[in-house]
Amino acid sequence: MGKIKTDVAVIGAGPAGISAAVAASREGAKTLLIEKNGFLGGTPISGRPGAFCGFYTSDSSPKQIIKGIAGEMLQILKRSNSVYGPFNFSGMVVLFYDLPMLKMTFDEMVSDSAVDVLLHSQLISSNRNGRQISSVVVAGKSGLMEVHSKLFVDATGDADLAYMSGANCVKSTELQPGSTMYRIGNVNVDKAMAYMKTGELHRAIQEANSKGDFSISRHDGLILPTPRPKEVVIGFSHIPVDGTDIRSLTKAEIEAHKEISQSFNFLKARVPGFENAYILDIGLSIGIRETRRLVGEYVLTEGDVLSARKFDDGICCCAWPIELHTKESTELKFLKLGEWYNVPLRSTLAIELDNLLVAGRSISCTKMAQASCRVIAPAMAVGQACGLAASISINQGMSLKAFDVKGFQSRLRRQGAYL
Repeated sequence: MGKIKTDVAVIGAGPAGISAAVAASREGAKTLLIEKNGFLGGTPISGRPGAFCGFYTSDSSPKQIIKGIAGEMLQILKRSNSVYGPFNFSGMVVLFYDLPMLKMTFDEMVSDSAVDVLLHSQLISSNRNGRQISSVVVAGKSGLMEVHSKLFVDATGDADLAYMSGANCVKSTELQPGSTMYRIGNVNVDKAMAYMKTGELHRAIQEANSKGDFSISRHDGLILPTPRPKEVVIGFSHIPVDGTDIRSLTKAEIEAHKEISQSFNFLKARVPGFENAYILDIGLSIGIRETRRLVGEYVLTEGDVLSARKFDDGICCCAWPIELHTKESTELKFLKLGEWYNVPLRSTLAIELDNLLVAGRSISCTKMAQASCRVIAPAMAVGQACGLAASISINQGMSLKAFDVKGFQSRLRRQGAYL
C-alpha cells in the first residue's frame, strides 16, 4: 500500500471541496484534494444543473452575498462570457454558466493554488486514534493508498468520512428525490422561455401525465437557458434515490434515462421552440440533493433560516429559500426580502472528532435547513471557511474548537469572503 503525508486532506472535489483546498493551500498548508471521479467540480459538472444558486439575496435589487473564492470563480467565467445573470425566477436569483468553461475554471483555480490532486480515487476507509482521524485509505487503478493528514475536510456531500470515522450522522427516512439534467441544442430559446413564463408548461406536463401520453415525474419542470445560443438545460425528473446505497443509485440512473426519453419527446411534441431540437448531452450521473448530515457542535434549523439568524461564529451568508423537492414538485419557503442568515462554524465541527471539518450539503443542520444551505454558492463559502480553519489550526497549533472567532472572521474577509 502506498502512503502520502500531507497537512490538509480534502475528500471530495465538488465546489465545497475545491474551495476548501484552495483556501488551505493559499495559507501555506500542504494540501491534498481527493476525488472519486476523473474531473474536478462535482455536481455542477457531472449533474449538468446549468445554474448557480445562492449567490444573491432574493429581492428586486439582488445583492451578492457570496464572494471570496466563489466570487473569483465568477470573475474567471465572466472573462470568457461564460456566466450571465443574475436572473430572478419566481424569487430565486440564479446565474447561468457554460459547462465546459466551468470545468476548465475549476482546474485553473486548483492548479494556480498549488493544490496536490488525486483523481480516480475512492475513499474506502478511515483509521481513527481516539479523537483524531489518523489516516484514510483510498482505492484507485494503482491500488490502495493510505493518506496521513493533520486535518481532514469531508466534502463528499454524503458525510462519508464523518460516518466512517464514527461521527454522529443522520439521514432522513424520506429523502429528497434526485434529478438527471440534460442539455438540448437547436432550440428557439425566446419561444421556449416565453411559453414557460405563461405557466402553461406545468399545466401541459400534468395533462400529458393524466392522459397517459407521457410519464414525467416532476410536474414543475424547468427550462434553463445557457450562455450559448439555441441551448437550454432541462430539469424534468424527480427520481427516488438514496445516494448512499449503490442498488438505489443504480436503479435511479437507469430510471432517469428512461424519463429523459419521455420528457424530450414531450418537449418536441408539445412545447414551442423545441420542434427541431436535439439532445446534446446528459448528466454523467444523477444529481443528489440529500443523504447523510453531520450532527455537529451546532445543528442549523429551519427557524434559524427563516428568521435570518446571525451567529457570532458565522462563516458565510445565505439567502437561498428553503427549496424542498418532493415526489412531484417543489415546496418553497422564502426569507424576508433582502435578508440572509449565517451558517455557523460550529455546524462544520464533529462532536466526537478534533481534526475533522465537514463542508457542503452534509453540514450539521436539519432537513429543512439543508434544503436551503445545500446549494452551490453557500457550499463554496463554507468550504472556503473550512479550508482556512484547517490551515490556521495547523499553522498556529490551535484546536478547531478554540478559535479566536473574530480573528478568524477577519482572515476570511481578507480572503474576500462577505460576512
